[in-house]
Amino acid sequence: IGAGEFLPIAEDSGQIRAIGYYGLEQVGRCIAELMEAGKEFDSICMPVSPILFLQENFLDEVSRIMESYHIPAGKLALELDESALGSAYLNINIIMQELSDMGVELVLNNFGSGCAPVSSILDLPINTVKLERMFVWQLETNPKSASIAGGLIQIARELGIHIIAEGVETENQLNALNNYQCEYQQGFYYAPTMEQDVLIKVMGTTLDESRVTIEEEKLKMKM
Repeated sequence: IGAGEFLPIAEDSGQIRAIGYYGLEQVGRCIAELMEAGKEFDSICMPVSPILFLQENFLDEVSRIMESYHIPAGKLALELDESALGSAYLNINIIMQELSDMGVELVLNNFGSGCAPVSSILDLPINTVKLERMFVWQLETNPKSASIAGGLIQIARELGIHIIAEGVETENQLNALNNYQCEYQQGFYYAPTMEQDVLIKVMGTTLDESRVTIEEEKLKMKM
């Protein structure tokens, strides 16, 4: 299941620290293994609960992981939901600045959802934004959604911020995003969620070269 399902449960039950730091450890180990295997990749991203993000020892834990697994700048990415910016903005800004100084890539999820003003990305050291998936899903049915998505993509590009459209499932969505020159895209159209060993197998290959493996993974999810 996705992080959007289990993170709220972990937050409500008080288990977010244990789960969050376990996940951070696994991401650190994964990055180290990918680098040791000689795989080329931009970064590995982990969604972080704002509750964990604001823990007083969070920065220390991130620093420890980077040192323990010898992670260079730009390889570890942490993703925070746009809704987190509505509260404790000053504290989040300070933590983001420190993470950026440590070489952590910062990703803002659900960009354009309206939970925080678009102008907030001007003050934060954000490297990448993820376009709110509802805009992607409505590209084929709602012209207004297409206009908003195109505008957000243009804003990110002019600010020099990477943008990822998530939830891409059809060729029509792909074509629409390409028309707006969306830099990165992710979704079931390309590949389903993968186990780490499968991810390592397809990394560094083209979409055509990895198609057999990807189709096998898609079939597993349907069974």
